[in-house]
Amino acid sequence: MYLAPVNGAAVSYLTARRSRETVVSANQSGMRTWWHLAQQQFELVASSLVRDEAGQSDRGAATERIDALRPLRIVEVTDEAPALASAFIQTQAVPREAAEHSLHIATAVVHGVAYLATWKLRHIADAESIARVEQVCKDEGYEPIIIGTPRQLLGEQHD
Repeated sequence: MYLAPVNGAAVSYLTARRSRETVVSANQSGMRTWWHLAQQQFELVASSLVRDEAGQSDRGAATERIDALRPLRIVEVTDEAPALASAFIQTQAVPREAAEHSLHIATAVVHGVAYLATWKLRHIADAESIARVEQVCKDEGYEPIIIGTPRQLLGEQHD
């Protein structure tokens, strides 16, 4: 089974200095635990989009994010992914204001990734979006992807 982080934000949680904000700090800790455990249970993959996002901004932080992604298999955006991403937007599975996330999801789907890890609770990992993405995948002939936070995907018992 394959599991992929949805975007560079997930990798940022992994490599960033510990936040003083309680919720962010807890998510960072959860991400570190998830990263370690997920590598034992899944083949982790990341899209070229995630790799490109990880390389942006502060050079030192970008280097850490790129290094974290180095052991993962990188999957490229295929010709099919933009069409599926467009279907997510057209059906409002992913809202237009979060359109950049639709290509992340579509890339994972067309590569047959089983699980998509994200901290984007709004527009991606909320119940309505998940159900709509699942329906679009089925309508377009793809196996639906399971989307959740790292904690949800590995289970709370690992926290």
